[in-house]
Amino acid sequence: QSVSSLAKEMGISDVGLAKICKRHNIPRPGLGYWAKKQAGIKVQQKPLPKGNDERFIEIIGHSSDNEDVNKKKTSFRISKSLKRQLRSIVDAATLTDPHPLVKQTAEILQSHQPNKNGLLEPYRRHSLNIEVSPKSLDRALRIMDALIKTFETMGGSVFLKGNSTFVSINGANVDIGIKEELARKRRDPKDHNLDGYYEFEFSRYAERGIPSGRLYLTIEDAGFGYSNGNCRQHWRDSESKHLEERVGNFIIGILKAAAHKRTQSHPAPSTAASSPANSQESKD
Repeated sequence: QSVSSLAKEMGISDVGLAKICKRHNIPRPGLGYWAKKQAGIKVQQKPLPKGNDERFIEIIGHSSDNEDVNKKKTSFRISKSLKRQLRSIVDAATLTDPHPLVKQTAEILQSHQPNKNGLLEPYRRHSLNIEVSPKSLDRALRIMDALIKTFETMGGSVFLKGNSTFVSINGANVDIGIKEELARKRRDPKDHNLDGYYEFEFSRYAERGIPSGRLYLTIEDAGFGYSNGNCRQHWRDSESKHLEERVGNFIIGILKAAAHKRTQSHPAPSTAASSPANSQESKD
């Protein structure tokens, strides 16, 4: 077996393996050795040094956690039947026959007042991660309903934990949510009382956030090296395409994120090899 093929199995470079052999006085066949042997030509093998049964050379290779995900980039697909199911739910005029989690979330959020920015916030552990204005709530619920039902059809599930909403699919849990972007609105400056304490400000005109009507789907798992996995995190409303048209791509993004999380949770084992000095034939 050549140095290049053996080094690839060990997860190191062929130059690195050659240096290890040189450092431990392990001879390597010269140029053309393996080609001649493969052609049936008799070759002379260099004698190996006397081995030491109590001595081992441990070689720890480096595996790329992202290679498997990148190689499978084109393998994530959604069937036509699932696409039709998605469209039938998100394109409906109103929310009908909602999933129990969606129904529970709707009841909770509809009974609460918006925060100072005009958004309804998830209530502790009892509602899905939906943070939108009352005007956008029905739309957000339809999108979330479509997501949950699609993942259940695919053999996955959705569950609540703390303030998070997780999709459990293919052996991994991915934290997701749907939110509304805030637009900035300028407020008139307030009159200051010059007789008392004066507060210095950068601008006389303060701004506050107000609901924009533009929703976005998000994968919240930013803490597991997401940026290193070439995985997208946000899918947004735009002038050219509504969020409902991006739900299928969001599902594919979740599948990629799940694959990336599995790779990080179960990295490829490092390769440990005993000293080539104990083998019958030198490795080149």
